[in-house]
Amino acid sequence: MKNTEDRKKIDELYIIAEKVYSATGDKEKVTSTILTHTHDEALTEVVLRYFFKRYFQERRNQGLLYLGIGIVLILLGFFVTFFNFNANQSFEISMYGFTTLGILISFFGLYKMIG
Repeated sequence: MKNTEDRKKIDELYIIAEKVYSATGDKEKVTSTILTHTHDEALTEVVLRYFFKRYFQERRNQGLLYLGIGIVLILLGFFVTFFNFNANQSFEISMYGFTTLGILISFFGLYKMIG
């Protein structure tokens, strides 16, 4: 019985932490807000650890997605350039465009992953 009550309390505090962090982006504000709802510091640490673990896991997954898209664009630019080089066709858009776009998206993915 106590386990389900604790779990409900953790879920409520998690939702509060999510709302406050999305509004402010400040970890100290999240901590102080949770402490106003409960004065148990151990529970606060559990909620914060759980929240930030999930938050950074989501950011890491988004970063990997952007990184993958960027790598695919870089490879696409390479292959279009490679096959059009001897075909006497213009390959400048693929060489500069896809590669630049791929590098920018890859760096954005790295930014999302690192934080």
